Amino acid sequence: MFDLLERYGFEPRHDGDAIVLGNCPFHALARLHTQTVCGMNLHLLRGVLLGFEEDGLQACLEPGPGHCCVRLRPATSRPATTSS
Repeated sequence: MFDLLERYGFEPRHDGDAIVLGNCPFHALARLHTQTVCGMNLHLLRGVLLGFEEDGLQACLEPGPGHCCVRLRPATSRPATTSS
């Protein structure tokens, strides 16, 4: 998956257990339509994770200067449910 992200211009790099995307391939469009492009990236990367059957990571919106608004973080386990 890391290779795919590199190939499509996301410039992935490891940050502890997370993957930071150093570039948004849609940055020119994101300047004018930030919310739309960030939402698109979030769903695009969630689809990539599903396609790779990667259940150890989850795509999260974490905008900030110098990187894409989406970060891939370790997936949190779902809380256990109790039955009555």
